[in-house]
Amino acid sequence: MQFLIDNWCLLVAGIVAIAARNSRGGSLFCIIAYALAGVLGLTAHGIFQDLIVWGSLCLIFALIFLIGLIREKRA
Repeated sequence: MQFLIDNWCLLVAGIVAIAARNSRGGSLFCIIAYALAGVLGLTAHGIFQDLIVWGSLCLIFALIFLIGLIREKRA
């Protein structure tokens, strides 16, 4: 069940990232959604071993969005 939530978070965060790419609120939502998907992916790797990879990728995406949000705030 957790892999479905992980996949939905990944999908929704990707859609919001494309739709609201110049919005601070969109970036903040993507950080939260990617971080949630990353934590769920890393903790729910029982049956599906590839969730470790997807969870790590989601955390990398959350970090990229966080860096972008900080850089946007400075400019």
